Amino acid sequence: YSFWDMKWYTALMRFWLVFLFLFSATAFGDLKPDGNSVYKINLWSDSAIILTGVLISVSANTWQYSIINQSCPCDPNGINFLDKGVVANSNHGADIIANYTVTTAMIAPVVIDYLDVGMTKSFAEDMVVYSEVLSVNFGLVNLVKFGFQRPYPYMYQRTTTGSGFQSEPTDYLSFYSGHTTTTIAALAAASATLNLRHGKTVWPWVVTGVLGTSVAVELVLSAEHFITDVIVGGMMGLAIGAIIPAMHAKGHDPMKHIFFTASQGAPEVIWTYDF
Repeated sequence: YSFWDMKWYTALMRFWLVFLFLFSATAFGDLKPDGNSVYKINLWSDSAIILTGVLISVSANTWQYSIINQSCPCDPNGINFLDKGVVANSNHGADIIANYTVTTAMIAPVVIDYLDVGMTKSFAEDMVVYSEVLSVNFGLVNLVKFGFQRPYPYMYQRTTTGSGFQSEPTDYLSFYSGHTTTTIAALAAASATLNLRHGKTVWPWVVTGVLGTSVAVELVLSAEHFITDVIVGGMMGLAIGAIIPAMHAKGHDPMKHIFFTASQGAPEVIWTYDF
């Protein structure tokens, strides 16, 4: 891989998150309040959540050699019917496009928010919430990845081609898709912020769906992820990107929309929110 393949984007994501958090926390007390604020922030509790997500992500990757069981060569016959065909894919260009898209999706909400409200306290508040979305997203996806340790689809290609088999711990982090969940979480958070500040509109969510779906398709075409990886990644990204801004929104009580019910003897928790 060359530099332009952007296989180093994971390190960029961690740097970007830490930068956003440090900037937001530092600028939070220095900027004057303005009339565009839509979030209520508790800097202590929000900082604790952000740092926890960062620590989970960094710790998992630091000790990956002692955590990951490198279980391949793998038998393709063990793949479920929905994912089985992905093993034959090999579109490297699609993988490069996905790398650029997820990086753009992380940076774009910051640029859009700055153009919208400028260097104000509202911008700092938005960045605290956005940092929390990214941090929770990174923490959860790493917990699941290192828990499941699912080989990537391309690992089955190595098995079937019969070439000399080599692997690294990072080859066993397929479930669920970090690209997909990060793209959708970042853009969903931006969509939620725009809706809270400027009123309900569907177009930011359409963009989120289109770009998130494009990344998912590109990852499947390149054999970087299974179909089930990107489906779960998309659902997790949408949930995180919508729920965390809702929990911080001024004038909204998230607990007001939580319902406890029972269906056929099984307890259920239903959470609804209207942006």
